[in-house]
Amino acid sequence: MPLNLNIEENIILQSYSTIVLLAELQNNNFLSSKYFKNLKFKNTSIKKLLPQISIGNIGTVFISLYSLLAIPKELDYINPVHRKTINAKIDNLCTYTKSNYSKDKPYIDHIRHIRNAISHMNVNFINSDSLFIFNDKKVKYNKKSRTRIFTYTLKISNTHIESIINLLQENILDYFKAKQTPNSWLLFLPLFSTLNFMLILVQIAI
Repeated sequence: MPLNLNIEENIILQSYSTIVLLAELQNNNFLSSKYFKNLKFKNTSIKKLLPQISIGNIGTVFISLYSLLAIPKELDYINPVHRKTINAKIDNLCTYTKSNYSKDKPYIDHIRHIRNAISHMNVNFINSDSLFIFNDKKVKYNKKSRTRIFTYTLKISNTHIESIINLLQENILDYFKAKQTPNSWLLFLPLFSTLNFMLILVQIAI
């Protein structure tokens, strides 16, 4: 019996499977393999570029966070325990964070803000400091024509992004494991959960 998933869950799982594939290609040094060297590309410029930028590059971070946070936005797949753990982990790992959102008291909901930042591409990368900066902003108007501006900023090093992605990965695996029936994915999920998403951030040299 196959795992019973709706359309949204299928999209999440397919997106996640794709970033896992990228991670495994990186982990197995695919770009240094004979297969890659003999692989025919329609766009030869891209083939020449790939060894320079690697597979686990900054763009992969954006793709991964979008797949793990932005795509499943409407689904309640992050359980409260994982949400609290991930937010606390970000608090401990970040270089700087600040929020004046009223909902961020007493704790900042980093997951929500990072998701918004990724969705609207309000993310910067400072290569000299190897630092990601996530920004979220909301302008609120009331009946008295008073404007309130809420802002959020998170600065976190590229070495700590991998930890956040791994926590999000663990959460999504737990979500799909909970939907598993006795006859579905008996071999698939245990193997899936052992995958480790290793990211290497490199400077593009063209």
